[in-house]
Amino acid sequence: MFFQAGASALVLWRRDEVADTAYSVIVTSVGVSVEGGEMPADLHLPAGGRGPGIVLFQEIFGVTDYVDGRARDLAGLGYVVLVPHIYWRQGDPVISGEDALPRAMDAVGKLEWDTAVADGVAAFGALRQRAEIAGPTGVFGF
Repeated sequence: MFFQAGASALVLWRRDEVADTAYSVIVTSVGVSVEGGEMPADLHLPAGGRGPGIVLFQEIFGVTDYVDGRARDLAGLGYVVLVPHIYWRQGDPVISGEDALPRAMDAVGKLEWDTAVADGVAAFGALRQRAEIAGPTGVFGF
């Protein structure tokens, strides 16, 4: 489900309603300058090329197809979406398979939380400064 704050109401979209909508989204890889290097991120632009911003944080399993799909859905609704790769310092794994949960818990356990938060703050700042942003910027994650 997706939420959008309107002028006087909160509008709710169900995912299956969004999935049935035909839209075009442009996806590019970008770098976000952080302490220690460049964090990779995926930038999803709506068809109009501009809109309000959302930093979409990955799930415990990394930047999976599911996260990519949600970013595309949000861009299809008109948002400029940035998906930072928070596991980049660990080689940017996408964790799947029968033993995915324990491996994902291991990956989360290896995060340096202060550094991960700083990387997230940098992603938010980088998105807010992009020329494609027209309106407010928020954060959403799994």
